[in-house]
This record gives sequence, C-alpha cells and structure tokens, in this order.
Amino acid sequence: MAPTFSTLCPISCRTGLIRWASCCHWHLPSRDLRQTLLSAYAQDDFRLTAHFTLNLGVRYETTSVPTEIHGRLSNLRNFTDTAPHLGDEYFSNPTRLNFEPRIGFAWDAFGNERAVIRSGFGIFDVLPLPYEFELTSLFAAPFYQFATPTNLPPSAFPTAAVNIARSASIYRYAHIQPDPHQNYVSQWNFNLEFRTSRKSTLLVGYVGSRGIHQPFRADDVNIVLPSKTPRGYLWPSPTGSGSKMLPTAGRVDGLMWIGDSYYDALQVRAIAQPARGLNLQASYTWGKSIDTGSATIAGDQFANSVASLPWFDLRLSRGRSDFNTDRTLSVHGTYEIPTPHLAVMTRLLGGWRLNGTYQASTGAPFTHP
Repeated sequence: MAPTFSTLCPISCRTGLIRWASCCHWHLPSRDLRQTLLSAYAQDDFRLTAHFTLNLGVRYETTSVPTEIHGRLSNLRNFTDTAPHLGDEYFSNPTRLNFEPRIGFAWDAFGNERAVIRSGFGIFDVLPLPYEFELTSLFAAPFYQFATPTNLPPSAFPTAAVNIARSASIYRYAHIQPDPHQNYVSQWNFNLEFRTSRKSTLLVGYVGSRGIHQPFRADDVNIVLPSKTPRGYLWPSPTGSGSKMLPTAGRVDGLMWIGDSYYDALQVRAIAQPARGLNLQASYTWGKSIDTGSATIAGDQFANSVASLPWFDLRLSRGRSDFNTDRTLSVHGTYEIPTPHLAVMTRLLGGWRLNGTYQASTGAPFTHP
C-alpha cells in the first residue's frame, strides 16, 4: 500500500509512519456544517361508512443546502474541471417541491372484525442531510491536502515522499453531483387480518417500496473509463495504460443521486392466547432488497461492500443490497404467573410475568474478493 500524507501536518510529525499518522490526526481541520429543515403535515381519517375508513394526508418538508461556517467546502462539479468550486452553493437545492401524499383505508368486510382489509400508499422524501457529506467535505483539497505518491524509490520515506506529495498535483478531491433530483421512496402495503377465534388472529400482508434517485457513494470515481463494445466493456490494454478522467487529481470521492432500490416482502403474523395468562405472538417476513448501491457515507459502508462500484453504468451493480436479509422469524411469549389468593402472598408474588423472545434470520449476502 502506498503511504499517504497531509501537508497540513507539522514537519516534526513526519519522523515515522505510525507517529506521523497519530500526530496528523489532531491537525485535521474541523468542518462546521449548518442546515435548516422545515416540515409540516396534515392528516385525517374519514369514516365513509360504518365499515370503511379512509385516511388522507400530505406532508411537505424542505431543507437548505449544507453550508460551512468558514467556507471550507470544495466540489469538483464536473469531472473535467481543473479546479474545484469553493464555498457555497455546494449544489443546487432539490427539495423545494417536496410534497408527499399519503392515502390508506381499512375495511371491515363483515362488520364484526372477523376479516379486516387494510392498504396504504405514501411517498417519503430522503433529504440530503449532513451525514451524507461527512467524509466528502472533510478530505477535499485545497482545505485538506491529502496525496498518495506511488512508485517511490528506495528510502524515499518519509522526507522525499513528503516533498513529492507537496509538489505533485495528485490531491484528493470530492465530486458532489451539482444538480441532484428529488430523492424519495414510494412505499405501499396490503394486508388481510382474520380473527380465527375469540383469542387468536392471523395477518397476511404484502409490503413493497421503490427508491428513486438514491444517493450513490463511490470512494474513487477518478478512473480509466472502459469502452462499450458488442462484447461488453473493455479497458485499455495492456494493464496500466489509458488516462484517468482527471489526470491532474488523485482520488476523487463521489456522491451522486443516481441510485435505485426495490423491496418486496411477504409478512405473516399470528397472535394467540392458548391458555389463561399465556400470550404468544409469531411473525415471519420473507423479502428481498435490491439496489444499485447500498452506501451513503462511504463506498464500503458495510463489511461486504465494494468500495467503488461501476458508477458509469449502474446496471452492472444491480443486485441484492449489502444489508439484505431474506427471511426473518420472531416468536415472543408472555406468561402471567398466577398469584395465590392470600393477601401476604399477593403482595410478594403478585404481578410477576415471564417473557421470552426467539429470533432467527438468514445472513447478509457476501462478496467474493
């Protein structure tokens, strides 16, 4: 691995890799991001008949584009820019028209709560909040000069390597999409609940969601682009040839709102009281989450993540989410311990309850190196 350097660190720190890294950590300039969020909503239930209830609502929420109180924001708005845009405006605001309608209903089919049908649909905005810019705002030149020299001669570390890092135009930058679209998730559900007996119910339902313009995070978008051919994408040959998109820069962290996500699941829940004082509940979910990228803070946000997916064609990275869990079973029970009908015993033993929970699920997907 090539050593990395920050030219903001004092020369006294550069006497060794471990000591240098520890010392430089304390000289990292802070970022003081500021943002204003405004939201309002209206919602009400309308009982149209004795057995049918309609729920309508709308929510509006908008947020300002993050700012930094010292103006320490840097953004390569285009991959071909020779210098980053500094300060405000970080990117254009996509949230000014964030109206989110909601609709739902509940229908008691027979009027005795033996069979109830429920369904709902809603749009939920995903606001560009400061956590998405935690790293991209912190490690971007020129406010933080972070370089990665390569192919160093023997004994070049640390003095010669630091001089190379200081003089070379290979600093780390950030590319924040300058004109993002509204990022939102549509969610819907449909379920039927049956009262199978006086003390037991069964619910079967379907839930789904679709994410539009989801944040896509790549640790380095400054790569040699391949050419698309009838045989697929081909990179220049031999290995190591070709030019990066921005040869005068080093690593470029990317944050773009170009991702998509999909979720579908079957849900089953049973509640029963088989004996006096004993209550049981079991739920089972069988679902699948698919997306084109699962990270927002860093490209390798999860242990099984790929740090820099092929952002130039996200169809290549469409697959199960890094956090996908196919099946989940949960069983919960409570038992109220009977109390003897004696005043003294009631005070000592009354109100005791046993609780137990069991949960099992499939594991998260993994990626081969």
